[in-house]
Amino acid sequence: MATIIGQKTGGGACAITRVILPTGLSFQMSSLNGFYNDEYFMPEFGVEPDIKISYDDIYNKDAILSAINGTYVYSE
Repeated sequence: MATIIGQKTGGGACAITRVILPTGLSFQMSSLNGFYNDEYFMPEFGVEPDIKISYDDIYNKDAILSAINGTYVYSE
């Protein structure tokens, strides 16, 4: 088990399928082949982090360390 630090992920847990019709027209779409965890949760629409930090602090080493230590104060 891991602790996720950051912002909500973008999602997109399904594989992309390419369809080619007999006329030669082709298109891509999400398939039914998706990623599920052991609790049958599908993160198609993103995953919320355990510890949310602002976008400005994503690459800030001190902010990440304070989030790990439990002293981070989130602000938008």
